Amino acid sequence: MERLQTRGLKAPQDTAAGCRSRAEADLLASAAMVLANQRLRFETSAANWTARADLLQCIEDAFVAPKVSTAPPTRK
Repeated sequence: MERLQTRGLKAPQDTAAGCRSRAEADLLASAAMVLANQRLRFETSAANWTARADLLQCIEDAFVAPKVSTAPPTRK
């Protein structure tokens, strides 16, 4: 029953905007790191979140595009 109520809501990590926000936060955190390994881990994480955001954006665009293109042409 709970699943039906929250079905339309997406977690932030499941949206392009949420992933981009996470990438930005990780990139900012990397600048504050003292050790190179810590910095590298945050930079890698930011790159991964950005790649995920790009992928989700492509999926979202592909999902919306057919709806727009299948609309019947209007006549004047």
